[in-house]
Amino acid sequence: MSFLDYRSIKIAATLQVPCIFFDTLLWSRSSLPDNTENATEYIAQRFFVTPDIHTPRPVHYVGAVLPKETVRKRRTLAHVHTLVNFGGLKSPAMLPDADLNYVRWVVHILQRSAVPAAHLTFCLPRHLASAAHNIQMCLPQSSIEFPDPSAFADLLHRSCTLLTVPGLETVLEALYLNKPMIFLPPYNGTQCLQLDIYEHLHIGATLVPNTIARCHRANLQALTTTIQRANAFEQADKQHLDTLAMRLSGLVVDLHTEGAFANNGACHSLLRDIGINGREETAAIISRYC
Repeated sequence: MSFLDYRSIKIAATLQVPCIFFDTLLWSRSSLPDNTENATEYIAQRFFVTPDIHTPRPVHYVGAVLPKETVRKRRTLAHVHTLVNFGGLKSPAMLPDADLNYVRWVVHILQRSAVPAAHLTFCLPRHLASAAHNIQMCLPQSSIEFPDPSAFADLLHRSCTLLTVPGLETVLEALYLNKPMIFLPPYNGTQCLQLDIYEHLHIGATLVPNTIARCHRANLQALTTTIQRANAFEQADKQHLDTLAMRLSGLVVDLHTEGAFANNGACHSLLRDIGINGREETAAIISRYC
């Protein structure tokens, strides 16, 4: 089973091992990834846009793959006021230290904002563990977690607001749970394209209007480089930092006022349109080879 890593397909084919390729980004592609013609099965998770691509081989489209911890019956737990999520996967496209600098930048925005530090819970992937010290120094009353999927599902269940990078899986989970979202600026090309779609569909609120994504989808590497260089420039601008802090404070207040969730029903309907049973559909395909 290969999740986005199409390089492993060639190895599996050489060893004559059945290989199932799972793709969450088919909607963004202009052509199928290399070696996928050798995959035994090609599974693509649906998204809010239809892929504009010719697929010379059969593709199994499945709904959103939601963790079982997310779809279980909600438990009554103490609330996490604002969950700050930086994603879970290390991007090979990142420039050196760009991801750590990004976390520090977001922490400085929050430090300048009116959001109480005691109301913040940071979710960090393990490869960003070194950022924890900076968070503790700047926001000592905040909480820091390195959650596995089950623990993250608990935190998301308990949260009142999700402050997140414009990723994919966490956004689908938050939509399923009807959690209000504020999107941080993207730090790679895929996030930039996804934020463009979220803005168009009025999903969540954006801290910064997304103006970089107006580019061809095929050139994600160039887009990622452009974004990281723009982020580096903005991170050095203290006046811009204060402006973002004020906007973030306003968004958090707005999300807790009556009427702030007027489009939540429409967003949940979008999720129903692509389906929420992708985990079961994918498991059924995998079971053919077990």
